[in-house]
Amino acid sequence: MKLTYADFRELEWTSGGPGTGRPIAKKKIRSLSTSHVVNILNWVKDRPAQYGPEMHGLFETEVNMRKLVSFARGHRIPTKQPDGYWGYAPK
Repeated sequence: MKLTYADFRELEWTSGGPGTGRPIAKKKIRSLSTSHVVNILNWVKDRPAQYGPEMHGLFETEVNMRKLVSFARGHRIPTKQPDGYWGYAPK
């Protein structure tokens, strides 16, 4: 069964834990900050064998949706860099 974008947004992402110096945090993808989603997208891009192209594509879709929201709210807008990684345009 293929994961839909709506189902993807309901998945729980776990960050932190042993060896990171940070407590374990679990949040639904839709509840994560945009900067956190950008960091995760770059993390997934670096680990294609672990996450696969489908997960990378879903995270890119999420960031693209958040670009619109960021623009509408006057926030910093995530942008895809020439090397394929995501970051933020300078203000």
